[in-house]
Amino acid sequence: MKIAAVTGTNGKSSTIHYARQLLEYKGKEVWTITNKGILEPGGVEFPMFWCRERGSIRKLIEMLSPGKDDILLLEAYSISLMANEWFGTQLDVAAFTSFGRDHLDVHSSMSEYFETKFSLFENCLKLKGTMIIYERIPNISRFLKLTEKNENELILYNDKISETSLPPGIIYENYNCSKLISETLADFSFNNSENIALNPLPGRIEEIVNSKGINIYIDYAHNPDGLGFTLGKLKKDCKGKVITVMGCGGDRDSGKRLMMGKVANQLSNKVIITDDNPRSESPVLIRKAILEGCPNAIEIPSRREAIKSAMLKAQKNDIILVAGMGSDEWLNNDSDLIQTDKSVILDILENFKK
Repeated sequence: MKIAAVTGTNGKSSTIHYARQLLEYKGKEVWTITNKGILEPGGVEFPMFWCRERGSIRKLIEMLSPGKDDILLLEAYSISLMANEWFGTQLDVAAFTSFGRDHLDVHSSMSEYFETKFSLFENCLKLKGTMIIYERIPNISRFLKLTEKNENELILYNDKISETSLPPGIIYENYNCSKLISETLADFSFNNSENIALNPLPGRIEEIVNSKGINIYIDYAHNPDGLGFTLGKLKKDCKGKVITVMGCGGDRDSGKRLMMGKVANQLSNKVIITDDNPRSESPVLIRKAILEGCPNAIEIPSRREAIKSAMLKAQKNDIILVAGMGSDEWLNNDSDLIQTDKSVILDILENFKK
């Protein structure tokens, strides 16, 4: 069995999603453990419960008992690393996709946040294991020292691609990382001419295709870097105006709310601030904090009404981004229904037809 773990502020799920498809294309049996759950070879899925116990990842792998030729891909969250869940886990490959502001509700500083993620490489990577690091990650010299101490291989990657057949929605840097992970684990290389029909990860720069001519996307962007990346990508291709619908979750890093408001204000033509799982916090105060960064934004508490308002305002060639939830479910307080941004958009579109 070969094991790879992927950490990073953004890009973990997409990287694993792409790597699984690449490895399966080459006939490998692949297991994945992500925030969405555990996915067995063949597509059988069941929930994942992070128990926050020392060594729990190693125990979980032993319980799953993958075959000796199987490949296991895992997301490595800083919270699980803090809880020593990864104690005793030995990795063949560890990857670092991005680093930016997030989770400062549980980390005392950005420095501590980085050290927590770095511990995956320092404590869990096998001797002579492979580190796959995005070239913009800070403190590359720290990883270079591990190549000397533990004889680890260090591979740096960027967002440049040579393939021309990748479908829309594929994030280039995450694809490059997934390809390096797959090639390292399975000991083969991909020919650029191979026609691999990769599917983008649902909820990551996902276009909601419709017959009404509305260009609308959903994305999980829930921190300043993630929102900036997604808006930058959409703005580059937009021939009209960019309309952003966004909020921030409650009981999480409150310092990023102002920053996300500023990002939305800078990269959007119109911004609608709405609710995004306030949890135990006051949604009014969350929206107020975001609005300090984009004072000209419109405030619509109901997420459904905010999305509907954006869709009504959109003109030909405009692009709407509904950010923060991706494919996650949320409670519609107007109807007490569990919904997703996609289901709400499709329902509004259906009513547009009537």
